Amino acid sequence: MFNNKHWVFQQDSAPAHRAKSTQDWLAAREIDFIRHEDWRSSSPDLNPLDYKIWQHLEEKACSKPHSNLESLKTSLIKAVADIDMDLVQKMQLNADPRRADRERRFKPPPPTSAPAEDLTTDYMNILGMIFSMCGLMMRLKWCAWTAVFCSSISFANSRVSDDTKQIVSSFMLSISAVVMSYLQNPAPMSSPWAALTT
Repeated sequence: MFNNKHWVFQQDSAPAHRAKSTQDWLAAREIDFIRHEDWRSSSPDLNPLDYKIWQHLEEKACSKPHSNLESLKTSLIKAVADIDMDLVQKMQLNADPRRADRERRFKPPPPTSAPAEDLTTDYMNILGMIFSMCGLMMRLKWCAWTAVFCSSISFANSRVSDDTKQIVSSFMLSISAVVMSYLQNPAPMSSPWAALTT
């Protein structure tokens, strides 16, 4: 993207931008962005695209209603092509000259400040597979049910970046272990310590 150059996604203080879900989505994908806490409010000169160019495009491209998305795209492309360079120069000249001294330059957070990775999903996934195998090979129903529990916890704690196929296959293996344990021995499940008391 952007000819393999480093870029930073700008987040202003719009409610959709500062929503926790938006901030978490960007962070989960390791996209560099200016967090809403670091972006100055009421800063039209720091973001001329939002305050000048979009306004111009809206006036030109949306002066008449569009019946479909293609019509809107075509109108926007034409409006972008018709942007007058005088508008861009005026936009730069109208910036508050005193503002440069007051700008806070964005500094990405140091890598050590990143939250520690939660390994619950991985641990539960491994435990689920171990208990599934025990349930299948040793015909222990409680192992099979424990595998289902571990796989459910793994699935519930999974992130977007996790390997979904691995989590689903672990869950399916645990379900298979339960089904197979009941097919091999349809008797009701006994507690694991029942054998110790007899």
